[in-house]
Amino acid sequence: RPQHKGCIHASSFSPADASCFGALNLTAGQAYESTGRIRHNNICLLLKGVIDFSYNVYVGRRFSAGDLFFVPKASEAHCVALSDADILVLSFSSYTDLLDCNSNILGNDAIENVHYDFRPIPITPVVRQFAELMKVYLQESISCSTMQKMKKQELFALLRFQYSSDQLAELFYPILGRNPEFRAKVMEISHENLTVEQMAERFNMSARNFSRKFKMEFGDSVRQWMLNEKAKQIKLRLMVPGT
Repeated sequence: RPQHKGCIHASSFSPADASCFGALNLTAGQAYESTGRIRHNNICLLLKGVIDFSYNVYVGRRFSAGDLFFVPKASEAHCVALSDADILVLSFSSYTDLLDCNSNILGNDAIENVHYDFRPIPITPVVRQFAELMKVYLQESISCSTMQKMKKQELFALLRFQYSSDQLAELFYPILGRNPEFRAKVMEISHENLTVEQMAERFNMSARNFSRKFKMEFGDSVRQWMLNEKAKQIKLRLMVPGT
């Protein structure tokens, strides 16, 4: 379908852009698997159906229509539809995209009290209305860069007004911390099998200072954290057939 012809940004938009909405429609029994590590953060709104979803060590989580969940980048994910399922997905690259509209969840005591277990939060009626309208926009090919940016900002604003700080802190916990920018960059390069010295060089830091900052942010040494991340990948591949 032709895009709205009067928009000068229409031809510049690509679904591969760092931040964009997309629709994932699965039939019963159909599986979806990430090819390697996920490149972007993903807010997922399950609008129809029931799915089994796994990422890293969180295996076989069953989500139903009305669930909103978050999958961080640099994860390996696997999904199976137990019935016909419709999922609206917002992919975004930088944690700053989120914090621009939800700065109240950073530095909040709620982060310190999170016991993260990859649990969904309910889609509120207002967010549901937003998602259904966004589906129509995608079906009608109203997907220029300007529209995508506006709707991304609208969803982030809705999250802020529709959910508590505790709910948002738990939902986005994988990308929050004392220094989210540092954490995000570590996650981006974690799959490259770099040494501590090589990772420190990427941050323009000495290995000693990098290791100290890493321990403060992740709670483990670089070596132990990397071993744990590899263990998560192995566990997912062993427990989910076909990964």
